[in-house]
Amino acid sequence: MFIKRLFYTVPLLLIIISGIFVVPANIVKDNGVYADSGVVEDYSLLIITPEEFVDTLVPLVEHKNSTGMPTLVKTLENIYLFQTGTDDPEKIKRAIAEYTEDYGIDYVMLVGDCNQVPGPLASGAPR
Repeated sequence: MFIKRLFYTVPLLLIIISGIFVVPANIVKDNGVYADSGVVEDYSLLIITPEEFVDTLVPLVEHKNSTGMPTLVKTLENIYLFQTGTDDPEKIKRAIAEYTEDYGIDYVMLVGDCNQVPGPLASGAPR
């Protein structure tokens, strides 16, 4: 799979989630990055999502944290604003590589559909 080769640094899971929940006090936002307010140096799971799905992901993040899989949520808006790259898929790829190196990420979950989370286009492929 081409997308698997693009994000070769970590296992990848694509998922679509909908619904709204309130972010509890222990989930803190720092410059578009959401994490448990406890001191964690390594994370197992990185979730990359549009800002609109962050509240929806809180129960999943709490569950993963409670089962020993420290989870970090990073928004696409933050990645597009602060990450370098020629296009949005490259910015996502670089963000995954950076967080893998800095936080020891083992797994990545991209949340959203193909209109929200862009994938790479092969040369000559229809858009």
